[in-house]
Amino acid sequence: MRAIEERGGLRYVFLTHQDDVADAARYAAHFGAQRIIHQADRRAMPDAEILIDGDDPRAFGDITIVPTPGHSRGSCVLHYRTYLFSGDHVAWDREAGKLRAHRTYSYDYARQLRSVERLTAYDITWLLPGPCDAWGYLPWRRRWMRVFLSSLRCFFLAIRLRRFLTTEPTPRTFRTTTTTGGRRTG
Repeated sequence: MRAIEERGGLRYVFLTHQDDVADAARYAAHFGAQRIIHQADRRAMPDAEILIDGDDPRAFGDITIVPTPGHSRGSCVLHYRTYLFSGDHVAWDREAGKLRAHRTYSYDYARQLRSVERLTAYDITWLLPGPCDAWGYLPWRRRWMRVFLSSLRCFFLAIRLRRFLTTEPTPRTFRTTTTTGGRRTG
């Protein structure tokens, strides 16, 4: 949270859909931010401060929230300039080399495809999807995250050990003793 604080904090916490709300309440409380979610997915965040309703896009300055039902009833994407934060609505399929909506993880796949079609009206250069992309869903991702976090812990442990091993010892006064002909002196 410190990194976010150093950049000025948060004003809003945008929730793309109901199954990825994680620590939204904690971040909102810490920063005094307002949570935004679509009315259709409100049960995941019942005390959200701002509700999007219907299918019409809603502007917040130069950011536009576009309702895109399909992945869930209340899925939404966030469009900013030429960036599209798509949540789990659409992602890049690395193997096929194209955009894809995920039938397996969709509430209403036909509706999701119609929502994807609506996005062609927006100038999009960068697609920034959520965790549901085509190179693996949750089981693989969870394993990868465990390995990554374990590696990160090992890295920080190695850094601490390196600092410990390369730190100069604190000066101490040692009493030296010598032996002369079997007798100790000093």
